[in-house]
Amino acid sequence: MGLKIKTTIISLILVVTMVTMSLVALPAEPTVINVGFHAGSLSVPFYNHGPAFVKMIKDELGIDVEINVVEIPYENYYSKMLIELATQSGAYDVIWGPATYMGDFAPYLLPVDDYVDIADPHLDDIVTEFLQGVSFYGGKYYGGIYDGDVLVYFYRNDLFNDADNKAAFEAIYGYELAPATTWGEYRDIAEFFCESVTGIDVNKSGKIGDFWGVTEEYRRDRSYTFWGMKFFGYQSEEERGLFFDPDTMEPLVNSEAGIKAEQLRVDLLKFAPPGNLGWFYPENAAASLGGDVAQQVSWPGLGLQAMDPDQSNIIGDWYVGVMPGDATIFSGASIVGVVATTQIPELAYRLSTYMTSPEVTLAASSNPKTGVDPSRYSHLEPGVLEPAHVYGLVEANIAIGYPELNIPGAGRMNEILGTETMRAESGEITVQEAMDNIAEQWSKLVERMGLERMKKAFRESVAWKLN
Repeated sequence: MGLKIKTTIISLILVVTMVTMSLVALPAEPTVINVGFHAGSLSVPFYNHGPAFVKMIKDELGIDVEINVVEIPYENYYSKMLIELATQSGAYDVIWGPATYMGDFAPYLLPVDDYVDIADPHLDDIVTEFLQGVSFYGGKYYGGIYDGDVLVYFYRNDLFNDADNKAAFEAIYGYELAPATTWGEYRDIAEFFCESVTGIDVNKSGKIGDFWGVTEEYRRDRSYTFWGMKFFGYQSEEERGLFFDPDTMEPLVNSEAGIKAEQLRVDLLKFAPPGNLGWFYPENAAASLGGDVAQQVSWPGLGLQAMDPDQSNIIGDWYVGVMPGDATIFSGASIVGVVATTQIPELAYRLSTYMTSPEVTLAASSNPKTGVDPSRYSHLEPGVLEPAHVYGLVEANIAIGYPELNIPGAGRMNEILGTETMRAESGEITVQEAMDNIAEQWSKLVERMGLERMKKAFRESVAWKLN
């Protein structure tokens, strides 16, 4: 299991004394709440549910508010937001706070431990792994979970169960075709379903070459996610979940596990659709939902998209399995954080808590147009989110999940990893060279930022492993 923390966490969380605060006075004039957020589908719930929040504030407090959402493309989000925060520009009152950026963002966010009596965040309902790994940073509470991201394994159930495919696969590989349990099996399945490699009409289209075994995101800003889950799967139990040696801060990226993970990424490209190296999430999703790919690792929301007739040609056939390698990554899990420079902290906190409430997050997780994934135990109760073949194993994947890197400088480390792995994937350098380059650059960054400071931050972030 990833985070070894008791689920009865509310007593640990709110050991903070509930003090009635002298909060900044609520504004008497019409007020704009400026929100900086991940562009695209993740912003959709603000447009869907924002009007109800505006009405609630008017009814309860007599205040006219407007929500102004500024959407920032993911690939630019880290650098742009860090500049806004570090310069204390005051451009935003509320922002999207993904776990991996919290080491850099938290110093500029408002801890809201003492605000919970203003609007109840229902912390005991948030999945423990998300609560401890994202909502809390450095022992302080920064906001409820907006998006409970864990990577899961998807596969074409209809094609995996096709009698001809099963017979052909066993004849070639010597074992039964079934959802992959190891990354070696995942690679075999990717190869088998790539028609241009095997020459088999696996999707019964009547022609060879229009179906592929896998698709995956390779872009620089997501490499840490798709490399990371494989890295965890190849690690020994002793090191699983660690990016550094916690005693020396020596990077583990160029260990045997790190090299195997990246070599697999390179190998999978041979069985992916043409141009996959340059694809973003929409292109990967389109290939899978269009019926052109046998398997993929992605977020649970892709399964909900697969049930949407406006987006999918494979309704009822896209199943969730447990991640190969018995390990996955919590990547993209995020809060709605309050910026420390806001002049309207109570309104900002109220919006943050409303957008991460059980009701709003359930509605968002049920909407195939949002990309928001379940984050609460109440979401994961049987029958709440359907269909079962999409959501039934999400909790099993959470149970084997490990956090993404979230120490100060993690955003820059992710950029380094993405740059060097893309060089390997394009054939510019070898996998060994790429991983050695990453380790060297990470070590230099740790040294510049202060070895003891970074060691302390990393050990705190992996306390679940060390304790």
